[in-house]
Amino acid sequence: MGVRGWGLPTPAVAVLTAGGLAAALGLLLWQVLSAYAGGAVAGLFRTLGVVTLLGGIALAATGLGMEVFRPVRERQARAGFGSHRVTLTTTAFAVLLAVLVSNVIPPFVVGLIGQRSLHNVPGFLSATASVDCVLLTVVYFRFIRPGVVSPADFGFGRNRLAASFFDQAWIADLVMGLGGGLLVMLLSGAIQALLRQAGVQQTQLQEFTWVRDLSPGGFALVLLAGGLAAPSAEEIFFRGVVFRAYLLSKGPPVAYLMSSLVFALLHLNGPALLPILVLGTVLAWLYRSSGSLTPGVIAHGFNNGVALIILYTQGLSAG
Repeated sequence: MGVRGWGLPTPAVAVLTAGGLAAALGLLLWQVLSAYAGGAVAGLFRTLGVVTLLGGIALAATGLGMEVFRPVRERQARAGFGSHRVTLTTTAFAVLLAVLVSNVIPPFVVGLIGQRSLHNVPGFLSATASVDCVLLTVVYFRFIRPGVVSPADFGFGRNRLAASFFDQAWIADLVMGLGGGLLVMLLSGAIQALLRQAGVQQTQLQEFTWVRDLSPGGFALVLLAGGLAAPSAEEIFFRGVVFRAYLLSKGPPVAYLMSSLVFALLHLNGPALLPILVLGTVLAWLYRSSGSLTPGVIAHGFNNGVALIILYTQGLSAG
């Protein structure tokens, strides 16, 4: 038996439920009970809370993973491709797994070099690599390896790559990507200005102010990770899989709305919801118009890169 309308098998539901309860208990210990306790007890509650929370996330991810990969195990990987159930459970699984991995590996990496904060080059690179690897791994084992999608569906096929190098089609992708990036910046800037007029302050770059203190070499590594690696992985997952799945099964309106909404919501930044929603919509349009993720990767990377460069040069000017 499963949950009606979703078809989740009972073992997956049980594991997912146990994970959710454990995560809720972890948050209670970490954020609530530790605030009312004092001294060593508060520290104990915080430690237990974090451990329980991560354990709960791991259990929840396991439960979702059981559902996500069940069609693969049953050799029915194409079944339900483009349905809300498959798309949203796969996205939720990838996000939970990314949260878990990015809360384990980066602290370990920075601990090896004697740091506690993640606001440094090793912390950023390890966090970005953790999330990117999770997204790409889920895409490969759930969709590419079982034959549901192929690199050609992303515009990465041999024929297109050959054309890009020998017929200069890459210039069209580059121009389209840069144009899309400029369009995103103009639209996002206008929306952010209106939001500020309404009293909603934008917070997208607040967590990156530490880049102002980096050396040029360190900033170059951050720029490479934030402007190329992260956009590539996100475009493959959100446009190459989520948007494409909805486009094939439910048509353009649902595909644009759902892929952009999921993309925006998963950034966990309320004030930036509308600008990110616009970004996701433009990136989906670039993919559909060109048949390739390359213009979207360029536009996405251009958007991220310009924001980081402006932030960094402001720090240089202040110094």
